[in-house]
Amino acid sequence: MISVGVPLVRPAVAAGIVESVDSGGITIVSGEGTPQTFTRDLLEGSSYYLEVVSHRDGSSSTALGHRFEIDESATKARSAGRVVLGDSHLNTLEKSNLAIIVGHRVVVRPHWTLAGVFGTGTASSLNSAINPAEADQVYFSTAKGLSVFYFRDGVSPQWRSLATGPVNQDGAIIPPGVGVFFKRQKNAATFTVVGEVRAGRFVRSPVSSGQLIVSGFPVSASLADLRLLAVAGLTSGATAEVADQVFRWDGAAFEGFFLRAGSAPAWQKAALDNLDYSGAKLLEASSAILVRLKSGPLAPLVQSVPFSL
Repeated sequence: MISVGVPLVRPAVAAGIVESVDSGGITIVSGEGTPQTFTRDLLEGSSYYLEVVSHRDGSSSTALGHRFEIDESATKARSAGRVVLGDSHLNTLEKSNLAIIVGHRVVVRPHWTLAGVFGTGTASSLNSAINPAEADQVYFSTAKGLSVFYFRDGVSPQWRSLATGPVNQDGAIIPPGVGVFFKRQKNAATFTVVGEVRAGRFVRSPVSSGQLIVSGFPVSASLADLRLLAVAGLTSGATAEVADQVFRWDGAAFEGFFLRAGSAPAWQKAALDNLDYSGAKLLEASSAILVRLKSGPLAPLVQSVPFSL
């Protein structure tokens, strides 16, 4: 089993400038002020999100990087230029604060999915089986435990969930900044994921205990890079039992770290070697790290761009 992260983004299917917001949604126009049409851009059965990428005049803004889930069916039913946002824990900004994105350039991107990352159908490199225990599997980690998906054999093999039975789960999304565990049953395989590099800062959706998190960029990252710090609301303590923790999977076992209390709280190994790992690049570009929190979800965390494009 390995942890998997996708720090790339899928190409945008639409873009525009936010002209106005109200309770019915967002009005998006072109640079010339023409309402944008999204009917043909949002494909049936696919999931999309809207991301703020810049201010129209290039100035700095606290709105940059924020994301919102799109209600695809409601958007397609509205008039040109209107995007309806869904109510989702993945949104990084409350709808009551939407006014701050007026005058900003936004893009609409499709989500990564199980099929998009690992493949599906007879042409995939996956091990399929009727028995879930014999098929390749993907695990989503949550506060309630693991949500298990497996590659079900059939005329056209497809992803299924243990929770939903015969429902096709090829379109199950892997949200930005979220990782999964992948369990290969037999034979080696290589999966190639092609995407774009995010050019602006990454705003992480609220992090819950038990979640696997991924860097927003395709480079190794430290816990400090991810903004997993006491100043962001994490709980520090004298021992791992009373502090927030992270766990790195090495392919065979977890290596644990906790936020040790002090005048400057620092990430240390649970084995207490007294070294500060806050700036160590613990997270590889395509892997994920497991977070265990003592309190509720963290507010959205902002990861800065680690390079110049």
